[in-house]
Amino acid sequence: MTIPAADDNNCPSYDKVIDLIVDYAYDYDIDSPAAWTRAKAALIDALGAAIESIHTSPECAAMIGPVWPQTAPVPGGFRLPGTQFQVDALKGAFDLGGMIRYLDHNDAFPGAEWGHPSGKQQS
Repeated sequence: MTIPAADDNNCPSYDKVIDLIVDYAYDYDIDSPAAWTRAKAALIDALGAAIESIHTSPECAAMIGPVWPQTAPVPGGFRLPGTQFQVDALKGAFDLGGMIRYLDHNDAFPGAEWGHPSGKQQS
């Protein structure tokens, strides 16, 4: 077995499944109006869950925003939907993901808190 040099930047090829997923993600052309409609509904549902999470849960609201208050807003940063925050891209991705998943996580505890916005009955 040959041990590569420390500065060897050659990477082994990915397996066929990973290559197929990458090709699909980058090259597949979506031409179905139903798929676009479904994707828009899923996006609206996710943003609704995110915004409801921060407005109904002080615990969720406490987790989002800049790590250090004096660093906000980040010029050209990510504008966190439903908030006044503009943070760096990494923190924005974490916060938005946490906001979206917060209600779903609480749904795992029967009756502990409210339910997912899309599952509520309209009165």
